[in-house]
Amino acid sequence: MSKYTEPELDKTVLITIDTQRDTLDGQPLEIPGTSAVLPNIRLLLNIFRNRSMPIIHIVRIYQRDGGNVDICRREAVENGVQWVIEGTKGSQIASQFTTFRRDTRNFIKRSDYL
Repeated sequence: MSKYTEPELDKTVLITIDTQRDTLDGQPLEIPGTSAVLPNIRLLLNIFRNRSMPIIHIVRIYQRDGGNVDICRREAVENGVQWVIEGTKGSQIASQFTTFRRDTRNFIKRSDYL
């Protein structure tokens, strides 16, 4: 392996993006293929947790009034579509991941940066 591409594990962080219940296969905001990769993500999460390595979960949490929804989806939410709405089960991280207490401080809401 090249010295330029060799992993630097002491500088590594695992980032999950949009792995919430509403984004799984067959759900309202389906991201095709998400459900299929959940076992691999869970394996990585367990490895990182066991080694006390950092994990960041990036999630989108929409307000009921649609005020923080992506422009391309805002009208649908304003008209009643329920996608990753704050406080709903669909906005929660996929149940296939056992979320450890230490993970909860590492969530970033994508809407915080719109």
